[in-house]
Amino acid sequence: MKRISARIVLSYFAFVLVAGVNAQDANNGRNLYNLPASPGAPSCSTGQCHGPTPAIGQNKIKLGTTASDIEYAIATVYKMTFLAGRYTRSQLDDLAAYIANPDEADRVRGATVNPPRADFGAVALADATGASYAVSFRNAGFEPLRLSSVKVSGDAFELNGGTCTPGRTLEPKEACKSLILFRPKSAGENRGEIGFEYDTDAVLLTAPLIGVGTGAVAPNHRTVVEYRHPQLDYFFQTSRLSEQSLLDGIESFERTGEQFAVFSTQADGLLPISRFFFGQSAQNGRRGTHFYTLLLNEVELLRALNPTNQPLPGLPVGEGIDGYALAPTREGAGGICPAGTQPIYRLFRGNQRFPDDPNHRFTRDQRIYDDFVAKGWDGEGVKLCTPISPG
Repeated sequence: MKRISARIVLSYFAFVLVAGVNAQDANNGRNLYNLPASPGAPSCSTGQCHGPTPAIGQNKIKLGTTASDIEYAIATVYKMTFLAGRYTRSQLDDLAAYIANPDEADRVRGATVNPPRADFGAVALADATGASYAVSFRNAGFEPLRLSSVKVSGDAFELNGGTCTPGRTLEPKEACKSLILFRPKSAGENRGEIGFEYDTDAVLLTAPLIGVGTGAVAPNHRTVVEYRHPQLDYFFQTSRLSEQSLLDGIESFERTGEQFAVFSTQADGLLPISRFFFGQSAQNGRRGTHFYTLLLNEVELLRALNPTNQPLPGLPVGEGIDGYALAPTREGAGGICPAGTQPIYRLFRGNQRFPDDPNHRFTRDQRIYDDFVAKGWDGEGVKLCTPISPG
């Protein structure tokens, strides 16, 4: 077979892209169809758009069998105008290939990188330990694929272990992780890239690496990082470096790419963010769920439910403080934060719509908040006010 080199650079706005060796890659088109073009935006596959597959023909999706047809729809259909500029021409070709023949995706190979951009945040130049990040590489196709190389570019970035080793074969849907270390070499933005090469066709899938070097004194901030367990459909967030390192080494947990800063230490006006864990409270006792709050009335209520703070099924156990933040000047729906801070919204997957599957999410992104409310999660409005995160 003729050796072909395909290169796809994952942009900040793409949630997951799939590389392929054909001019039109239906496998990539399927992923573009199912995943948002930008965080928090609806995907083509949502019920209010075109449904789980183009085969059902919902909302005239079968008219989009060429890139030009899709471009025309984006320009003229009001509910699609938010997609303007989100896709390259080759991505529109892939999307059209999938719409024209959804079954073709089952016969194509491909892979995904998650998250599509590794943002390390701010790290002090004097910090010799640096900051770490885990990037997942997943076989999204239906046949085994062989990972031939993993490379990191950029003077400030280096591979620091993981399970994505050259020569490893990944079965369909199997994933591995590469751990990356960021030690800034200069003040300001430092950029790099991680690349995964796979299969005999030398397909190269890449994602950008971005970090900010700061002065000798680190800011009074630390980063809350969000993870997801795909099999359990469970979101978890933590600012604790030990937990981040642990989860980055577990292949069943993936970084979603969502994160925000909190204050590291207490100062005037700052309140502690208390963390609670409800053990054996979901999926017939198979998992628990975490909850965060700095609101005194909520903290007191949860402590009253379990005064001895013993790990009992279904009862909240206090797990300490995960940073500090300001309280909103107006809390809840339509919440307002003090000047110089950003609002953090809270979502709840409650038992009324999702029996035996509770979960909370916190996000600084209004689009993610609105999208999950549309999916049936309870929107609880603004609950924290935090430092404005970079990126």
